[in-house]
Amino acid sequence: MVRPALLALGCVLAAVSLSAADKPLPPLPLQATFEASAPGDHGGPFCVKLTNTSERTLKVAALVRYSVVTHPSAKSKTVPAQKIAPGKMLTIDDLAVEDKVTLTAEGFETLVIKVPPGKE
Repeated sequence: MVRPALLALGCVLAAVSLSAADKPLPPLPLQATFEASAPGDHGGPFCVKLTNTSERTLKVAALVRYSVVTHPSAKSKTVPAQKIAPGKMLTIDDLAVEDKVTLTAEGFETLVIKVPPGKE
């Protein structure tokens, strides 16, 4: 009698965990705007300003993948997780055209943005 009950409990728990995993994550509530800025260590003349459009503070981390890399340069840069209050902004500078910025925050879909062409 105990075995069937444990088996049934295991099936219920598995079904609950599968249904939670099937739920899509909401999009990361950040609005991105690109602007010219002073070139940084990598020589990128642009920055992206990320505004938190939600009503709660977000803890956002970023990975910048450079579109053009020379041999002695790093191929990417990690931006440590930072808190962004509602309506406030995080700026990531030293970007060039076609650089990709991958943004992550717990509980949200990953957001990948690219510095658009024509920003030269």
